[in-house]
Amino acid sequence: MIRLLFTASSGLVSDSIRVLTGQGVTHVGIQTSLNLVLSAEWPCVVEQSLPKFMAGRYLVAAYEATPEGEKHLMLSRARAHIGDKYAATEIPGFVLARLWRRLTGRAIKNPTHDPHKEICSEFVLYLDDETGFSTEFIGLDPETTSPGDILARLQTGGPTFRGVDGSAPHK
Repeated sequence: MIRLLFTASSGLVSDSIRVLTGQGVTHVGIQTSLNLVLSAEWPCVVEQSLPKFMAGRYLVAAYEATPEGEKHLMLSRARAHIGDKYAATEIPGFVLARLWRRLTGRAIKNPTHDPHKEICSEFVLYLDDETGFSTEFIGLDPETTSPGDILARLQTGGPTFRGVDGSAPHK
């Protein structure tokens, strides 16, 4: 099982993400079984129980890998990052890159990006096997992509994921 869980919560960081992105989604994790979720959390990437992951959050949408999609998603690639530190120091650069894109329409790289640290949306993109099958991920810059950006891509449909429990249908 590979399922992306898009969540939201309240608090300083979550509220800041909502203001900055204009999106209601503030976090995304990778559900790997009925009770386990991989996620970039403070202080590091962890695999934790579903109840622990959901504590203080509410589910916005869930997307499950299609049978063909599971063949092209690399859960081992994501699991290899367990223990990587959370990229709190990347947040100012993320904010700058997002504001620059909003104001000018042009993308810039996150100037504070650290390849050895993760944010939740960047971490989820490690699932892609880079063969081009996962068209939903093509063109997303891991350094500036938000959970809401990934959700918006999945809502347009593609071969890799389908909506679960009321989320937008798979096309």
